Amino acid sequence: RPFYQGQRLILSPYGGLRGAWIEQRMEISLTEAPNQYFFPLASSPIRSISASHSWAVGPRMGTEVFCLLPMGFRIEGDMSANLLYTRYTKITHKEDPGSLAFANQQPYKIRWNNYQCLRAIAECALGLGWGEYWQNEAYHIDFSLDYTFSYLWGQNMIRKVLDETLTGTASTASDMYFHGLTVTGRLDF
Repeated sequence: RPFYQGQRLILSPYGGLRGAWIEQRMEISLTEAPNQYFFPLASSPIRSISASHSWAVGPRMGTEVFCLLPMGFRIEGDMSANLLYTRYTKITHKEDPGSLAFANQQPYKIRWNNYQCLRAIAECALGLGWGEYWQNEAYHIDFSLDYTFSYLWGQNMIRKVLDETLTGTASTASDMYFHGLTVTGRLDF
């Protein structure tokens, strides 16, 4: 039910529960340039595989805004915030370092299990829509085109694992972004 509904503006706050299941995988294959300075070694292939699996659940609060225009058109917006309990069930990094194995004795297989934390997500969307009722409001057709942006604070734990384990320096996890165009068509009867 709208909090405010005027001639040209509709404001509808909402609340709910959000769940997320995120899997990340990054695979890098390259050929190392030959070492010309300290230890003359031939070029060798390097292969690295990193992965992260997580699930999250928590409250979601936000608001939808519709600015009504003539002939059934509207400008629509949505903003929400989430605070999620997040559990990373598995974070792994495997690396075949090639010829660097002789010069660098760092571990090349890393695995963290059941890392728990709180993560925030902010989302916003802006777009255009059009809708129309017909046959004494028995049917409704609606189309919308929205650009959506999501910001996930600290979701990319692969960077944190690599920094703390391979270099020995603590860092924060990297942020993750999602954005894109959403096209929606709807028929109510």
